[in-house]
Amino acid sequence: MEALQRPQASEVPMSLPRRTLAAVPAQPMVSGSEIERLRAAVRQRPRDAGLKTALADALAAADRDKEAEKAYREALKIDARPLDTRAKLAGALVRLGRRGEAERLLLKLAARPADALPEGFADILAELLVAAWLPGGDSAVLRGLKALQRGTGTPHLLIKAAERLSRHGLPGGAVEACNLALDRWPDSAPAFARLAAILLAAGDPANAALAAQKAVELDLSRLDARLSLAHARIALSDYAGAEAALQEAMLLDVNDAEVLGTYANLLYGLGRNAEALALVERAVSRHPALAKLHRLRALVLVKLGREGEAVAAGRRGLELAPDDPAQAVALAEVLLQIDRIPEAEAELGRALALDPAHAPALTMQARVHIDRHELDAADAVLRRANESDPAYPHAWNNLGILKNRRGDYAAALEAFERAGRLGPLSPATLYNKAYALLGLGHLEAGWDHYEMGVHARVRCGWRQTRRPLWEGQALAGKRLGVIAEQGVGDQLFYLSCLPDLIAEAGADARIAVEVHPKILPLVARSFPQVEVRPAERADESQGIEAFDADLDFALQLGSLPARYRRSLERFPQSAGFVEADPQRVAHWRARLEALGPMPKVGVCWRSMLLLTRRMAGYLALEELQPLLDTPAVQFVSLQYGLAEEERAAMGGPLAGKLISLDAEIDLTDDLDEVAALMTALDAVVTPSTTVANMAGALGCRAYRFTSLEGSWIRLGTDRLPWYPRMEMFIAPPGTPLADTLPPIRAALERDLGSG
Repeated sequence: MEALQRPQASEVPMSLPRRTLAAVPAQPMVSGSEIERLRAAVRQRPRDAGLKTALADALAAADRDKEAEKAYREALKIDARPLDTRAKLAGALVRLGRRGEAERLLLKLAARPADALPEGFADILAELLVAAWLPGGDSAVLRGLKALQRGTGTPHLLIKAAERLSRHGLPGGAVEACNLALDRWPDSAPAFARLAAILLAAGDPANAALAAQKAVELDLSRLDARLSLAHARIALSDYAGAEAALQEAMLLDVNDAEVLGTYANLLYGLGRNAEALALVERAVSRHPALAKLHRLRALVLVKLGREGEAVAAGRRGLELAPDDPAQAVALAEVLLQIDRIPEAEAELGRALALDPAHAPALTMQARVHIDRHELDAADAVLRRANESDPAYPHAWNNLGILKNRRGDYAAALEAFERAGRLGPLSPATLYNKAYALLGLGHLEAGWDHYEMGVHARVRCGWRQTRRPLWEGQALAGKRLGVIAEQGVGDQLFYLSCLPDLIAEAGADARIAVEVHPKILPLVARSFPQVEVRPAERADESQGIEAFDADLDFALQLGSLPARYRRSLERFPQSAGFVEADPQRVAHWRARLEALGPMPKVGVCWRSMLLLTRRMAGYLALEELQPLLDTPAVQFVSLQYGLAEEERAAMGGPLAGKLISLDAEIDLTDDLDEVAALMTALDAVVTPSTTVANMAGALGCRAYRFTSLEGSWIRLGTDRLPWYPRMEMFIAPPGTPLADTLPPIRAALERDLGSG
């Protein structure tokens, strides 16, 4: 094993802002009449040590420590055996400020053999010793720890003292206590285990992992050390190592709540939600009163699309811990993911009523504003979150997302990197960072981070695979499967790299590509060198052998850019990479010519998926008026999933300006026919939808309107390297998206007017 670099006290902050004197065990408050009753009893039985001790306890509880000291000493003169009486005397001396006397008394007790101390007495001694040392500052703590090391016969009290110092916010002193224990007892597994926990809490996961590993080697039964090892490896982004540690912990106790919860949370973070659910269900069945398990169950269920159960689980966690703002935040997150925004805001209001400075609640509230494209409001809330807890990494992560939305990729990158310094970057955060890197034109690092989306299950393949991932091995005589990923538009976007894969694989390779059934004919026609298969949604519980059976390697479709688009020079200069059916193109050209001699421009204005977080990228039909007023242009609707009011508008106020061909073509599902229609058009105007990617894939002249949020695909340039014939029109922050339409109209007049 790598040698443990044991931190010294100077390497971990010793002093925090001075705290009040540590609490010393005391009795419940008593009345003056009770004290007088005890005094009377003592006068009647002056040799009763128990009565003297009871009187001393009452005086201590009444903050009459000087009198309590005298009574404890009198009790000990009668009977010197009770160790708890000596400890109480030491507590009174600490409170009286006579810490040297208290320490000497406590060190004498600490020198006794461990088996001579009553159960739980070591905890009392450790707490009192720390209370005696703290007012003297760092030097007193170090001196006292060294005295305890010399005087005690086991590492036990030093370990207990380390635990207390850590609780009092003195990680440096806690580390020193463990180091002193290990100097004298180098094979103490408990000391290594405690050191691991302290280092982990102090933000030193590398040394925490070494200490935990050593504790495990010395004592294979230490569940606490295995958990610390798992947490340290998570903090180091060593997810495979963390999983191995948790699997070993489960061999020790398959029903431990923390083990099950930690393992389930790890799997959830890695996007392995079906596995995470199995573990969290077991944990909940065995520990039904633990609110945090219901919270995690809710988050996993919503990822699996079981929305009703997710909300119920979140509400159950809140019922169990109504005063815990974290429970309300978790329920809000579930509600946000299913676009129940007002309910989510109510839960965040509940959390902030409990704790107005709760950084997670503020961070989630900022996310609501980001989803609504209320970026200034989000910025203000994130400032509050950072002021409340400057070390909360998720607030910095959300700030990075906000800066990405503004197109300020340099600031976004800085925020993501700060989040990484404060805590382990999750796969999802690394994936978010990819957009900042790509927006700055840092293609190699950007695509490498983009690959983390697979691990975070943000970029979700339509099925799992057991075949080895292809990493560039020779494919001659081999079969490679390319797994469908995300939606139709994303698949078309990624397919721009398929010619590069075909060229690298060579004629002797066999490639099978899965795509959405809607675009299968289009892709099959365009790439006759590969086998094109219809993709079918398959979750983690379904069999995958049908796809895997004849494969040697597999990879996800969205992983192609990481291999073939690592520099701008590797983007093709020619427009278009898919081909519509020529006969159907001829049909649609004839059909469009029948509408008159004017140029024909297809127009789309929104997606069918109208979630709150997506609405800022789309327009309402009535907002298209400045574009539809372009003279000498005939507009043709490419909008799929038309609403009834939109149909009515095209037959009423917009009649003649915007033609609907809905009766002749299924714009939602028959995308091969849509490709033919779009090829026959003179140009296309669209937001960031499937229509945009279809236009780019076909090589159509296209004008794409978007907010800065979608500008990362320019890859640090002022154009679209993916689609040479597509021009982007970007609405700056705070500017309505409709403001992009006048310049698009000018571009249409420029380009179509010249032929």
